[in-house]
Amino acid sequence: MGTFFAKLQRDGFVSIPNVFSSQEIDQLKAHSEEVLNNLPQHQYAQSSSLSASQLRSVVIADTNWRVLSGVLGRTEYLDGFVNSVFANATVQRVIEQTMGEGSRLWDANIRESKVTDQGLELHQDKLGELGIVVFLDDVDETAGTTALIRGSHLWPVRAKATGIKYIPIRFLAPFITPATGRRGDVFLFFHDTWHGRKANSSKKAHSALMMSLYPTGFEYTPITLPKDAFDKLLPVVKAHANPYTGLTRLVNGLAIIDPLPTQSEMIGQRLIDKVAYPPLSPLSPWQLAKLGGPVIFCLIKTLSLVKKSLYFFAKFNRSAPSIEQLKERV
Repeated sequence: MGTFFAKLQRDGFVSIPNVFSSQEIDQLKAHSEEVLNNLPQHQYAQSSSLSASQLRSVVIADTNWRVLSGVLGRTEYLDGFVNSVFANATVQRVIEQTMGEGSRLWDANIRESKVTDQGLELHQDKLGELGIVVFLDDVDETAGTTALIRGSHLWPVRAKATGIKYIPIRFLAPFITPATGRRGDVFLFFHDTWHGRKANSSKKAHSALMMSLYPTGFEYTPITLPKDAFDKLLPVVKAHANPYTGLTRLVNGLAIIDPLPTQSEMIGQRLIDKVAYPPLSPLSPWQLAKLGGPVIFCLIKTLSLVKKSLYFFAKFNRSAPSIEQLKERV
């Protein structure tokens, strides 16, 4: 068990094999597909105007994927399965070693990578976020899976400080590690790890149950869950999903998870704290990244413009008449 925590600490991600049996995954996949197929699809590009309750009544989709958000509170079976993820002794232990007690669930969703999935550029997400993925299919590097840069969660300069929000995966392809595994495996990763999604070249759709946790002391968006649905949750997931107590409310629907009374000396010493706020000396070479980031960003944009210019120049040359053709027209 300690090995899983050590790998997560070193690499920024870890796979825990055989958490669920093939039979359990078969049941989950059949049930989730039934729910997905019985809800209307709404295009992602127009989804920003939907309220939280409206998001629970549709499947969000684009050409790359489709997502069933707000898995909790939909059916007793889905609630029970999510509870079993957090109740698993190994998963529970790694979470507590990493974040301490009192972590809260931001969302639980079913995501399907379509055969047309073109992938997603490398990026970082919010401070303190730990991703939990249950593979519903066998996943190799062709399956439109998450792609990560090993050890990048320990880089002391975040993307925001450099001005670089996204990096095309192809630029760092030699350094990419795909999230692979067998159906029933659980994959954990820090969202501080530079990650994206590889294009799906397998000619098959692949699905996963995806969740995110935040630790006490961090800002997050509490899960949207009707009170009657919350009251019916099983104890383990209920503690993680609680959007009603133990929070300091902020503006725009955000909140800070209140530390537990027993955590006064622990805050700042957890692995998640060290990942979110790594020490950085004023003389560290990493300080150059803050200056180099905008330069690299401009270079990437310049190369992209040059590539487009060369393409149109070549296209123009192919379509433009030659000198001999012009003479013939005179």
